[in-house]
Amino acid sequence: MDYLNKFLQEIQSPDPEVRRKGAYGLWKRADPVTFPYLMSALDDEDSRVRTYAIAGLGWIGNTECVPRLIQALSDDDYMIRATAAESLGYLKDVRATPALIERLDDNDRSVREEAVLSLGTFKDPVVLPHLMRMLQDESLDVRCEAASALGRFRDQRAVIPLIGLLNDSEENLRAEAASSLGDLGSSEAVPKLCELTQDLSANVRTRVTEALGAIGD
Repeated sequence: MDYLNKFLQEIQSPDPEVRRKGAYGLWKRADPVTFPYLMSALDDEDSRVRTYAIAGLGWIGNTECVPRLIQALSDDDYMIRATAAESLGYLKDVRATPALIERLDDNDRSVREEAVLSLGTFKDPVVLPHLMRMLQDESLDVRCEAASALGRFRDQRAVIPLIGLLNDSEENLRAEAASSLGDLGSSEAVPKLCELTQDLSANVRTRVTEALGAIGD
């Protein structure tokens, strides 16, 4: 436990740089023993320390921290909001669903992306319409994550929007849509997927072939 004593000493230092090192060390260890210390670090005046503490809490998996992480979703610092959204996805606690849905309208792309990723892990049907609207987000990364998440829901309401994405000019979005349609087992998508077997993108062609195989199975 020498490492723990070292990090605990650092996280109580008056020097923010040293506290950051301690918080980072506790995060990377992801040891349940560090849980109360990471919880205390959520009140640190330094945003980097708080960010590392939030990340560590997500890795440890103790859902007692969920209310504090939901609170962190409203922090002024976008990195804290994004990290809180990511950690809540690891914890998979449905208490966070309403707050994560609110973050889909965050003005920072990384926060929206992490909110989409986390909501996609919950597989709660109430989330589906919100993820479908994120297919129109201004960020390509967010749109791709939304398309990927929809395949995990196994809900046929996502089929038509995903088929529409097969015509998108962005190859990564076409690829994610194809994979999700395969996950959904959508026979309705087969004609359009067959067209994309001639796509200029090798990645798209590979995903389409895999999707068609999954649908055929």
